[in-house]
Amino acid sequence: MDAYIRFEGNVTDKVSYDLENLAYLIEQDCDLSVNREKQAPQAGVKESGLIIGLTIAGLALSGIQALFAALSYWDSQQKQYSLHISWGNKTLDFENIQQQEIDRILSDIVKLPHSKTERMDIRIIRK
Repeated sequence: MDAYIRFEGNVTDKVSYDLENLAYLIEQDCDLSVNREKQAPQAGVKESGLIIGLTIAGLALSGIQALFAALSYWDSQQKQYSLHISWGNKTLDFENIQQQEIDRILSDIVKLPHSKTERMDIRIIRK
């Protein structure tokens, strides 16, 4: 499964910094490789280097569990954002979610058949 993390809205230096911190957290705590998607440069302007999205390719089942743990932790530290995760026909909103609910959803994911072409979309929205 591939996971795509995107910020919805205007990307600022602060948002880019927060996404970089999320990428670092995922790389260090989950031992996953994260590709950073940077904003395309505007005509006549050098590359801004602002991160607008993250991609995690080839996410295994154990990686999904680690990713959810990292997202849950990051969400608890970043009160100005809300996280919305969707895959297949399921959607999860991380606002006000308790660990028991996350565990239940993860156990549901474990039971589902997975293919390498599946995609998990994670939207980050400023509150």
